[in-house]
Amino acid sequence: YTYRATSNLTTLTFAFRQDPSYWCLDDISVMKYNTSNGSDLISNGGFERGSTINYTLCTPRGSSVSGTVSTRCPRSGNYSYIDGSYAPGDFLSQTFSTIPQHQYQIRFWLSNLGASPNSINVTISSTIVSDTAVLQITTQQPAGSGLTTQATDTNCTTPSTINSTTLLSLNNSSASNYTNYQCTYRATSNQTILMFALRQDPNYWCLDDILVTTNNSNNTNLLINGDFETGNLQGYSMCNPISRITSGIVVTNQPHSGTYNLFDGSYLNPDYLWQIFSTQQQQQYQISFWLLNSGSSPSSITVTIGPYINLKAMAIKTSSTNSPVTTQQFTTRASLSTSSRTNLTTIQPNTSANNGITTATQTSLKINLTTIADQRVTQVSTGTSKLITTTSKTTNTTYSTSCTIPSWKGNNNDTILLLSLIDSPPFNYTYYQYTYRATSNLTTLTFAFRQDPSYWCLDDISVIMSNSSNNVNIISNGGFESGSLENYTICNPSGTQPSGRSTQTYAYSGNYSYVDGSYASGDYLTQTFITVRQKQYRIGFWLKNSGYSPNSVNVTISPFNAFASTSRVMTVTSMINQMTTNVCRGLLVTFDNVPNYIEPYLPIPDGYSNLNWTNVYVLNATTSLYNTSGYYTALSSGKFVAFNAYGNPMSIYRTNGVFNVTSFVASAVLPDNLQLTLIGRRSSTVIYRINVTLRISTAFVIVLNWLSIDNMTFQMSSSSYLAIDNLCLSTVFSDILSTSASTTSPRNSLPSQCSTYNIINDSTRSVNYVGTGGACDSSIFNSTPIWVRFIGSGGTKLPTSPPNIYHCGTDAPGWVNSVYPSISASTTYSAKVCYYWNNDTCKWSNLIQITSCYTFYVFQLIAPSTCNLRYCITT
Repeated sequence: YTYRATSNLTTLTFAFRQDPSYWCLDDISVMKYNTSNGSDLISNGGFERGSTINYTLCTPRGSSVSGTVSTRCPRSGNYSYIDGSYAPGDFLSQTFSTIPQHQYQIRFWLSNLGASPNSINVTISSTIVSDTAVLQITTQQPAGSGLTTQATDTNCTTPSTINSTTLLSLNNSSASNYTNYQCTYRATSNQTILMFALRQDPNYWCLDDILVTTNNSNNTNLLINGDFETGNLQGYSMCNPISRITSGIVVTNQPHSGTYNLFDGSYLNPDYLWQIFSTQQQQQYQISFWLLNSGSSPSSITVTIGPYINLKAMAIKTSSTNSPVTTQQFTTRASLSTSSRTNLTTIQPNTSANNGITTATQTSLKINLTTIADQRVTQVSTGTSKLITTTSKTTNTTYSTSCTIPSWKGNNNDTILLLSLIDSPPFNYTYYQYTYRATSNLTTLTFAFRQDPSYWCLDDISVIMSNSSNNVNIISNGGFESGSLENYTICNPSGTQPSGRSTQTYAYSGNYSYVDGSYASGDYLTQTFITVRQKQYRIGFWLKNSGYSPNSVNVTISPFNAFASTSRVMTVTSMINQMTTNVCRGLLVTFDNVPNYIEPYLPIPDGYSNLNWTNVYVLNATTSLYNTSGYYTALSSGKFVAFNAYGNPMSIYRTNGVFNVTSFVASAVLPDNLQLTLIGRRSSTVIYRINVTLRISTAFVIVLNWLSIDNMTFQMSSSSYLAIDNLCLSTVFSDILSTSASTTSPRNSLPSQCSTYNIINDSTRSVNYVGTGGACDSSIFNSTPIWVRFIGSGGTKLPTSPPNIYHCGTDAPGWVNSVYPSISASTTYSAKVCYYWNNDTCKWSNLIQITSCYTFYVFQLIAPSTCNLRYCITT
């Protein structure tokens, strides 16, 4: 093989599995391409030292490795490597020095001594150094190469930039000489992040002379190494979270000024380059940079700036701190001007969605979330509060360490950052007050705390509807006077035990307050509450910082999984399309005729539709209280839907007979991506079981075709809510006998995978979907096969002809190189899935199983061999 290095450290990895026998490997070599000396960069490549010295050998299982050096099957010499690991396999790797952009030839000899099941995967990649780190390494460079030697971390997640402003966005622009872009930005936090996302498939972007200064200042650059004249990426972080290999390097061959510039030609997926720097809230800053595009499409660059917040519990970089903030305006201002050194036309970025100042008077500003107004902070000194001097931290409550950060819609403008303080000095209790206009009937308020040396103290949280006569606080336990965190959710995404707790020692008022001293990674304290769309609410809380840096607090408010108005239209269209093939020929239960209904909801009485109902309630989804929630999403006819009360499981059953369940419509209410398990029983024996993931913004038609059950249970995690409608079933006992009692009916002999499978409803898998590529099924599947059924508007089966590349939400789409058997016969057979790439309709492939279940197909799938490959679907 020939490989072009992208780092000065490169890793070659062999992943082996051979269940019945062994793989043999020998004479590995890596040599610089077209060189005369022919020196091998691999140490002990022929294993003639009689051991795996110079290699790393491990297994993901955590058990003992199988691989060893043996005299059993050498290709040359006396020794070779031999491996007979069972799944998931052994990993043999060696890291060696390379020069970025230089080509290398990789060779090895391989022998397979046995039959299947077996596998081998050989990969080469830039070496992962450490999280968001830059490692400087001194190596000998060829004269005139113009390349610096550095290895940047590739195992990274780019920082969150909630409320960021897009300064520049160019897609597939033509080649251009150096162009200067200048912007004005008003900071909203005491730490700000400037980020560049660069992709250039056929050539390179060149970036130089990045400058951030205060207005009317002495032009001191707040960025470290803004002109790259250190010859490396000092001061920056860089990664590619998709490909894990970064292309960007500092070179000498095309600077705008000085000697060095950034040179980036990331392929398919953008590299992310960013720097975090200290700012003062409400201070305006000038941003300037020079950019050159040396190629054509496909290419893109996006430049954003915004408050740096600890939303994902990332490590906080220590920097100089400012005085305590006593006044705050939530404002974002960005303007862009360009000037070019050449006569080439400068492409103007589209920043209209974020331009302008958000203030109390600018309520007509067109952003996705209504204006935050009247944000006032008043410094309060009580004189009675004591600074915390405790040196050891204990907790009097046990919390779950498994959690998910509260979810919201993908558009960052839906989440409002109310407060962001990083490395703040100590201050006494301070009151923060904001005004917020709700955009959903469910809203989440989130506090993210980190305080390494000491504690944050929080008390008297209130959310009150503006212009309300009763001034009722809709936050439950806002003063923590229950003595516990009742009505709140607390978690730490790092997997550690949360530090936050309710305590009597540091209250602002009453007897209790919330205290949090989470170390290194942040605790998340949240509460979700009911709001009325377009109504304004006053949010207030008292906050105290009892220690020094490193520390941070971020307060956000967001609609809980609100969805755009077009989502409902798309949902109904998708539902109608699916229902045309699933017409209910039995009893259609719409929940619109439940007797004696009383607002706001009512338990369904036993006997309704000849069934018994446990914890199944009904409500009117068209009222203003519910018409922007998941209840309304599930509504398919009439006005009413059923749901599980109190977030507990619900069941439908009969005591004197059985019934069939054909289908129903469902959506999540709380939380999004609700994990639902459906269980069908007969005489207490489990007959059917499937797992389904539900979304708040999408109505799913769950087609079951379950026969002869007497109990159907909906199971989900605690405090999870779902809504269902249009339940299609048969409850007449004689009907069941005629359709299920006959032993000659072929449907009674369906294989188990026709009743136990995983459901995937993902329209981006459609052969007609053209969007951002990069999805990889290796993140969903693994080497252990699972049975899957595809549903939804995207399709229900894999296509039998190759889709175009960059379709189905990925780079190389997968298709079945086979013809489907008749769906009317219960048949299971093997098929080959091919992945189309680079004019090769079967560049990669793997085997799957397909079963016809009379009315639908199920597929036994495994992970593709590499990324970015994905199974496509069609109607």
